[in-house]
Amino acid sequence: PSVADFVVGSNGVPDDSVVMKRWIEMHQVFFVVIQGICYRLEEYSRIRHVPLAAGKATASVANLLYGSAAAMKLAGAMTADQYNDIVREDMKNLHKKFSGLLASDHVHMVRLFRLLREGVANDIGATTKIKAAVEYCYEAHALVCERFVGAGASLAGAGQHGEATPSGVHQLREKYRKRTLANID
Repeated sequence: PSVADFVVGSNGVPDDSVVMKRWIEMHQVFFVVIQGICYRLEEYSRIRHVPLAAGKATASVANLLYGSAAAMKLAGAMTADQYNDIVREDMKNLHKKFSGLLASDHVHMVRLFRLLREGVANDIGATTKIKAAVEYCYEAHALVCERFVGAGASLAGAGQHGEATPSGVHQLREKYRKRTLANID
């Protein structure tokens, strides 16, 4: 198959056989990017008093965040039926409340954003770049989620015994995005 077939089939829709493969591969890319973000944030904490080096580290974090958003968009390049029938079913089989938050690397990365408080607050340009990249990343995730789940709950947010829960999109935009941004300020 050509590169174009990786994104869409001849009818403009990704072939079912490619959907899960791409979902997995783009999440593997996402987790490599998370490792890069963690590395650069930890490095930043050691060099934050050296402006040029700290600036390069924070610029790398912003670029990696944009890369993670691109991986998220590519992972979500499928139809809603393919997502619900193939990907969401697979996630449910892994864990009934499947979430990226189950990944320790992701949790570690979000916590590491707190390291930025100590130095970036003095560098408005770096703060602005990191915050813009975080906003972009969460919005990319929310748009993919919105395409497939709409106002429905994520697997992690599904209520017990008919409880009303906020949508996965709402959780991403309001709870998780705000929490991560608060770690930076």
